[in-house]
Amino acid sequence: MTSTAPATATQNKFEKFKAEKDGLAVKAELEDFAKIGWEAMDETDRDYRLKWMGFFYRAVTPGKFMMRLRLPNGILTSTQMGVLAEIVQRYSKASGFQHEGNADITTRQNIQIRGIQIEDVPYIFNRLLEAGLTSIQSGMDNVRNITGSPVAGIDADELIDTRGIARNLQDMITNNGEGNPEFSNLPRKFNIAVAGCRDNSVHAEINDIAFIPAYKNENSSSSSPRSGGTEGGRVIGFNVLVGGFFSAKRSDAAIPLHAWVPPEDVVPVSRAILELYRDRGLRANRQKSRLMWLIDELGIEKFRSEVEKYLGHPLQPEAEKDEIEWEKRDHIGVYRQNQYGLNYVGLHVPIGRMYAQDMFELARLAEVYGSGEIRLTVEQNLIIPNIPDTRLKPFLAEPLLQKFSINPEPLQRALVSCTGGEFCGFALIETKNRALGIIKELSAELFVAKPVRIHWTGCPNSCGQPQVADIGLMGTKTRKDGKTLEGVDLWMGGTVGKDAKLGSCVKKGIPCDDLKPILQDLLIEQFGARPKTESEKETNNSAARIQIEEVSFAPSISGDVASVNGKSETYDPVPEAPAKPPEVSQPAVIYFAKSSKEINCDGQQFILDIAEQQGVNIPSSCRSGTCGTCKQKLLEGEVKYEGEPDALEDIDREQGFILTCISHPVGRVAIDA
Repeated sequence: MTSTAPATATQNKFEKFKAEKDGLAVKAELEDFAKIGWEAMDETDRDYRLKWMGFFYRAVTPGKFMMRLRLPNGILTSTQMGVLAEIVQRYSKASGFQHEGNADITTRQNIQIRGIQIEDVPYIFNRLLEAGLTSIQSGMDNVRNITGSPVAGIDADELIDTRGIARNLQDMITNNGEGNPEFSNLPRKFNIAVAGCRDNSVHAEINDIAFIPAYKNENSSSSSPRSGGTEGGRVIGFNVLVGGFFSAKRSDAAIPLHAWVPPEDVVPVSRAILELYRDRGLRANRQKSRLMWLIDELGIEKFRSEVEKYLGHPLQPEAEKDEIEWEKRDHIGVYRQNQYGLNYVGLHVPIGRMYAQDMFELARLAEVYGSGEIRLTVEQNLIIPNIPDTRLKPFLAEPLLQKFSINPEPLQRALVSCTGGEFCGFALIETKNRALGIIKELSAELFVAKPVRIHWTGCPNSCGQPQVADIGLMGTKTRKDGKTLEGVDLWMGGTVGKDAKLGSCVKKGIPCDDLKPILQDLLIEQFGARPKTESEKETNNSAARIQIEEVSFAPSISGDVASVNGKSETYDPVPEAPAKPPEVSQPAVIYFAKSSKEINCDGQQFILDIAEQQGVNIPSSCRSGTCGTCKQKLLEGEVKYEGEPDALEDIDREQGFILTCISHPVGRVAIDA
């Protein structure tokens, strides 16, 4: 079946040019475009239809195109990363684009490369195919990159592996990368996400279709044995959300379809929804063409009924509850994998930007230390999985990790930014460089106990997703002293993970030049930041710098405790060591950052004991400093040990970890727990 979208009586210009010529038609014309050059091309082919091939003309950089890939579940190999590095080096850098070519990790686990010339497009397109990559149907009115759990298949607490599902979705949508006219003429762009863990790592609420893990009783499910794991007579599948989107006029979180699907039905259900949207979606006004507008018109029950007609059978009722129960993880740091003896390491990539040499190095590191695999996250960072214990220490000593840190400053850790006015014609302001500059200044001046998610986007299209941020900044134009300036609208209140919700705009038209003190006040008043002392500023760049890391360095497997990805099982526990009675009361204060609890206590008590008394969850086993189960990051202050912290490796000490079972607080301390 090919697209059957009916012509409307009042077609806008986009519907008109799509009716005249399908975007996929230019695939056969790439060689001709390369011969005649960008200036001689038909403007509609150049400015719009090439987006069906993944190449985006950018008027702010005349003669240069941006290339967007498709990377289902955000996974690529070291060989593929090397190919992309070669493209950046030979065809982006060589074109003189901004003096050095670059690639950006996007908020959909994808990569965009800038500075491509039309003369090189045919070779690049074919080179991608040779490497098992594609950029087909990655722009305009198509389904965008399929997002999935960044730790699929390696997370010890995973509910269902999303990798195969994401790949099958892409193959269905793109006809195995050849281009699929069935879905090349949607009313607008379309996003799909598949979550496989308990922390909503894919931002399910902002997708047109989101599949979130949920259990159903086997006797109430007609799913086959292929339906993933079972637990106590329950089978894992997905509850379905629909309609989430951002636009200049409206932003809405996805709503329940009131349906549960087994894993094998994810692709057919997605196809049914896409066909319904293609055939019945609103097209006359592009501001009202996203899926949620169709849901509004039909009502959710009628919409579900229509989906069932396309599917050919009834949908099962939704599970009573989904399994999204955790706060969202960013995966920066070192984690134990589900596979014994292997680790994955999450690297922070500031504002998602990489250069050719970075990419070559990442390919090398993944090949030498891991299994040749690289994964991307929606926070614009990356993960190198499958690193054996024996190779972990030399991996962490690699020079690239000074730039792409496992231990970034709290404010830089959660910073997200769209491309901005540097390269994007839609952007009203410059974002990436400004965002990083302001955050570095604030990091130098403020102590922040835990990351604050600050998202920048250059325009209301919201590629930087300010609506899901603690602090969102949306580019706009504003006036001050009679002059038009770059400014931002301030968004607050977005949450992620369990019970995720979108934030709202609380202040409009803040000049960018006036933004830093406003952010400083917000961080102090609403997020617990405080000005750094002079001594803290002086040591800001030393090894003792106050930092935060949400995950601990993966401990090795010992005889008494097996610790995998933060979860511990005890075997033949060492008898509990009696605590030494306090000699003299020494007042102390412990701030548990993740729990947001500040406790006045006796400095002669052990930190672990205080945590347990206050209901703060810190895993423990030996209580003698030998197993490392209770290891936590010291964010501020110092501790005094009673006994030798034998379980701490040198790398642990360098990164500021302590053993809470045998340590006493000295004065005021802050712990990442």
